[in-house]
Amino acid sequence: MRYPDGPFADTALDKLDFLVVADLFETATTAKADVVLPMAAWAEQSGSYVNLEGRYQWFDRALPPQPGIKSGKDILRLVAAAMDTPLNGDDDTLRRETKEIVDAWRRVPRDGAVFLDVKQPALIKHDAFPYRLLVGNDLHHYGYLTEHCPSLLRFTPEAYLEMSPNLAGKLGLVEGGLVRIESPTGKLVLKVHLSEFFEGTWCSFPITFPESRSIA
Repeated sequence: MRYPDGPFADTALDKLDFLVVADLFETATTAKADVVLPMAAWAEQSGSYVNLEGRYQWFDRALPPQPGIKSGKDILRLVAAAMDTPLNGDDDTLRRETKEIVDAWRRVPRDGAVFLDVKQPALIKHDAFPYRLLVGNDLHHYGYLTEHCPSLLRFTPEAYLEMSPNLAGKLGLVEGGLVRIESPTGKLVLKVHLSEFFEGTWCSFPITFPESRSIA
């Protein structure tokens, strides 16, 4: 879902002879898997990550996982042991080795006297598609996985197409009515949502829902 060339990644996964996926819940990837291993969420395990600044950060477990749910480290260790190649090292050793690797990646400060000339590319003309479509997030949904959250679905249960009242009037559309949108990659029928924040020929829909990703 998140790969820029989605069809390429989707086709590559279909070519695998055997696919094992470790995840928190059902996704488009687990649907392709031969085996799915339930994995603890980040709040259900201790570990570390590297943030966007390249900083190594440690976090402690906040909640216990459900019975039978294991952390990513435990899954890797069990799989390695089953293959007769056990992973050596306790958590402290892994933490120290990870920090040493991250510290070796520290970025060199950019030369403030050097500037790059960035030119805006020419706009791509799509004569057969006269309207501009913005793809983003809903107020209550962000990214690609919030569709699994029942409480958020109470606010926004499905995808919609947002547009200005003027454009809707021009096209003979009304709030809550159905409209078919089409792009070079697919077609989709959505409910109309009118917004005073839109004008002209711009429209928008949230990318969170699977049906939205079929034409984005």
